[in-house]
Amino acid sequence: MTELESVRSQIKSGLFPAVELIHRAPTIDGNGFNPVALIRAVGGLLPLGKENALAALEAYERLAWAPVGGEQQDSLDDERVFLILRVLFMRNDGNSVMPPLRIGSPDVPPPEDPAAFPLFPLAVVEQIPFLLIDGYQLGGLPERASEHIRYCREHCRLRPAPLRPQAPPLDAVEALVQSEAWRALVPEGEARQRYARMLRQQATRALASLPELAENEDLNA
Repeated sequence: MTELESVRSQIKSGLFPAVELIHRAPTIDGNGFNPVALIRAVGGLLPLGKENALAALEAYERLAWAPVGGEQQDSLDDERVFLILRVLFMRNDGNSVMPPLRIGSPDVPPPEDPAAFPLFPLAVVEQIPFLLIDGYQLGGLPERASEHIRYCREHCRLRPAPLRPQAPPLDAVEALVQSEAWRALVPEGEARQRYARMLRQQATRALASLPELAENEDLNA
């Protein structure tokens, strides 16, 4: 039995596999983030088309906010939806900057120029997504992912193709942490060393997961 079986009756039957895929995507946890898990989620939703992908994301977001048996479902986290939307969709007007996430204060402040990291808190390097922060500190009522689903429905289109890493993850992450944009984002000293270490750990997780991703792509080819 999968983790979502207890709420299966609340999900439109045709959407259940996609909702399961969303549930396996990463949350906003820099020290546990695996880029390949996000690549896999985006690649699995892309063939569904815009409306079906959004319908699956809406179904998951509703479950994440709906108490079951009087208790919130701790394992259902709409942070997954926020991250997927930022990579799965592109703005119709050609601007690469996606709307900011209003879900608290990130432990790394957003860049002064949003164009430096248009998908913040994500950075996509060589088609590998990295999470630039460890997380958000909640203050007040957080924005719901449904707002971003609505934005993507009205103003965005699906990305043209799945993410396919164009360089080894360790090379990609070194390009990121050596970039002027990242060095301007993260102050010098212990903090920079700590976040660089966090990002390199993400790359290491991606490296370990890439063979499985390649195997799945071969099976789906």
